[in-house]
Amino acid sequence: MGKSHSKGANFNEPSVIWAGREPFYGGVYGDGVATVEFSVPKIEFDAPDKLRVDTVPPESIIAVHLNWHGIARQLIRDYPDDADYVRGFADIDNDHRMAVDAYLRHMGRA
Repeated sequence: MGKSHSKGANFNEPSVIWAGREPFYGGVYGDGVATVEFSVPKIEFDAPDKLRVDTVPPESIIAVHLNWHGIARQLIRDYPDDADYVRGFADIDNDHRMAVDAYLRHMGRA
């Protein structure tokens, strides 16, 4: 993963690897943002929001959080006891179907 993949120029922003010390998993309910979670030495971090390096080595990547992960987290938070209601969300789109499947597994209702 590197800044060569940055789309900053499209938005009149610098081409950098954006980073933060607090977790960011994108939005919820369909914004389409995926987040790559990684760990780098403090010296590579240019606070408050970017890295000083051009690449993050693959071995530093911890996880990739896709859009449906955020939807699943929100369903678990919002509907802790309503699996029957949540099943209806599966018909919205593929992200919601995967989120509902994860919700049901998490709740032990799969």
